[in-house]
Amino acid sequence: MLEQTGVGPGDELRVEVDGAGRIVLARAVDRADRLRAIEETAGSMRGVWGPGSLDRLRDEWR
Repeated sequence: MLEQTGVGPGDELRVEVDGAGRIVLARAVDRADRLRAIEETAGSMRGVWGPGSLDRLRDEWR
């Protein structure tokens, strides 16, 4: 059933009542909308982290 509907791990579902005795589960956020949001924001913070910045942070964790 999950394969047929495209629902996967981590998907948030919305519960809707559809007539007497019928419940419909729908994704709270459509996967296509989520991918579109990622595409719109990916790479938008270039220059925030300079070369080696993340390595220095990782060293602080040790």
